[in-house]
Parts: sequence; structure tokens; C-alpha cells
Amino acid sequence: MLVPSTRTLLGRWSFQVATPIIWNVLPSQLCSSSISRAQFRAGLKTHLFTQAYGAWTPLRTFVEECIVLPLPGDLKVGPKFQVMCYAR
Repeated sequence: MLVPSTRTLLGRWSFQVATPIIWNVLPSQLCSSSISRAQFRAGLKTHLFTQAYGAWTPLRTFVEECIVLPLPGDLKVGPKFQVMCYAR
């Protein structure tokens, strides 16, 4: 998508300029017109999550066992718990 030129910093923040910039950095499979709206949304969510947090591996692949231990606490506040997990 062609990004329009601007003279000011405020112009670079406008919707007309920001939209093509963001569109151009998306993966090519998201820019395809053959995918559905649901596929686009799921792919966009995955892309943004990966950009923010890097590659993610589910915790259950690393954890063998978790134990929930009650901690002493004020009864007015409610029970508190500590979770201890042991890796494989």
C-alpha cells in the first residue's frame, strides 16, 4: 500500500498515513484477499501476540506437577494460596 507523504509530525500520526504503514508490515498471508474475516482476526491476534511476547510455549510442556498450598492470612481478606510447580 502506498504511504502518503506528510510535512509534519502530526500528519504522520493521521489515520490516512498510519493505516498503510501498519498494513505494509503485516505478514503476507494476512494481506491475502482469499482469507475470511475470522481467519484474518485469528492471524492478526497471533501476529501481534508474537510481536509483543516472542515465541510462546505452553507451560504444561515444562511442568510435571503443581501443588497449591494455603498460606496463613487474614480471614477478613480471604484465603491466600501459593502455587509451587516442579519442572521435568
